[in-house]
Amino acid sequence: MNIGDTLINQIGPVVIAAVIGILGVTIKAVGNVIIELIQKKKEEVEQKLEIGKHQQELETAREVWGMIDEQYRITGKVEDLIKSKANDFDKLLLAKIPYLTIDEVQDLRQAIAGEVNKGKKLLNEDSFKTQLVDIQNKNNKLVQENSELKAKLNQVKSVLPIEQSQ
Repeated sequence: MNIGDTLINQIGPVVIAAVIGILGVTIKAVGNVIIELIQKKKEEVEQKLEIGKHQQELETAREVWGMIDEQYRITGKVEDLIKSKANDFDKLLLAKIPYLTIDEVQDLRQAIAGEVNKGKKLLNEDSFKTQLVDIQNKNNKLVQENSELKAKLNQVKSVLPIEQSQ
């Protein structure tokens, strides 16, 4: 054996181990970023599903409201009308969407009542302002999360090799 072969036999495994180590660290870093990105996407999809579920609940509540409204179009006492209408709305909505809690039914009833009474003067302006601030805060948070996700996606894209068409 000559000195070149001996040197290659001794240095070769070290170089290979170093390359494998670098590849391992790189793959782990890229993998962590991808896992984090997938987690954020999963959360985003879950939020969209929740929103879709809530939209469906609102649509069902609107249908129930219309049915109850039609049923009570002609009535005597206003007090009896309001109590009976609310109770009937709650019962019918729970029959159509049984997994709702009483609080959720009441929230949906209030949301639908708010839509129906849009043109009327706001009865509780402070509550409206509070809800508006909450919505604005949620929107700002979503905009920030969107920016962060885009930045992470760009990081992943910059690390991944570019495919070349042949």
